[in-house]
Amino acid sequence: MTIALLVVVVALLLWIEWQVLGVEGSLHRITHKEHRIMDELLDIMAVVTAQTTLVGSVVEFIKGLPDNAVDPAAKQAILDALAANSAALETAIGANVNQ
Repeated sequence: MTIALLVVVVALLLWIEWQVLGVEGSLHRITHKEHRIMDELLDIMAVVTAQTTLVGSVVEFIKGLPDNAVDPAAKQAILDALAANSAALETAIGANVNQ
């Protein structure tokens, strides 16, 4: 009976170790993905910061969003609308900021 219990305990410990290794691998993948996302965000922020208008900054921010985060057709529709209305938007933003 003692040997059987020992075998069960060893098997359980091996299973726990396997689970811990799986969690460790998942954590590594998540951390790697987090670093990639932050690098992309920093690149987008650099482009947005270089813009001289608010509309230009918004346009560059939207352009920088990855296609897997935003539907490309929806992104293009937003960019088209911003391009068509950029003068009016800049005027409205300027009027509201100066109040």
